[in-house]
Amino acid sequence: MKSIKRIVIVAIFTLMLSFVAIPAVAADSGDRNFWAVVVGVDGGEAVNLDNDAQDFANVLMNVYGYPSENIVLLLNSQATKSAVISALEWLGDQEVQRDGVAIFFSTHGSVDLLHLYDDFLGDSELSSILSGFESHNILVMVLACYSGSFVDVADSIAYGIVVTATQADELGYDVIPWGNTIFAEFFVDRGMSQGLADANTDGMVSVQEAFNYAYENCADPPGAMTATHPQMVDQYEGDYFLNSPIHTPWFSNLMLAMSVVVLGYAIRTKKINLAPLSQ
Repeated sequence: MKSIKRIVIVAIFTLMLSFVAIPAVAADSGDRNFWAVVVGVDGGEAVNLDNDAQDFANVLMNVYGYPSENIVLLLNSQATKSAVISALEWLGDQEVQRDGVAIFFSTHGSVDLLHLYDDFLGDSELSSILSGFESHNILVMVLACYSGSFVDVADSIAYGIVVTATQADELGYDVIPWGNTIFAEFFVDRGMSQGLADANTDGMVSVQEAFNYAYENCADPPGAMTATHPQMVDQYEGDYFLNSPIHTPWFSNLMLAMSVVVLGYAIRTKKINLAPLSQ
């Protein structure tokens, strides 16, 4: 009887150690925080641009663990120029070098201009604001016609990635039945939310993986859809994740393996009996 108790105690103890050793990844992983400004403005026949923004905010919260209070979401009439600039300035006041920062726009665009609810935001204005940021983990996404003209925004950030839905001379488009623009459909919804961009099947989708998945599907879209060619300027060292990826350290792997071995031995030697749940 004592041997059974010892086996059970050892098994439970090693199993508990394995879970303690696995770091819980929260939005403030370690001493890092994660912040975002997300903007979506419909207009004309494009009715899903606000959906793009809402879906990206949902991915940040539900997939990558961003606290809702760390996200400023501005949709349609909320996205005035003054409100967007205030949100970006708020973001600059919050972030520090170690933090993660995500900035997302889905709206109409012209060369070097984003169409907000009541005015335009130029790439030079965005660059000027970003030049004051400290973060070395910045993602800027611009989904609009001619959005490739915003790739030079990358010059204003220290380390990070700028992604645009099109080339500088290319139109983007909204796929009405999908409820998203074509780029957001593949980058945000299918790529990140559904995990279809996980090329190395490690259970985590990096920004680079999401971009590659979206590029393949936008450049060679299904049916008779028009091809578009997203752009990415990557100034980040290694794979970039919107939040810290979950890596299981070697110690927790060892503890987990030990617990499995101990429990397996106990079951095989019938020190612990298993019974079906049904009578």
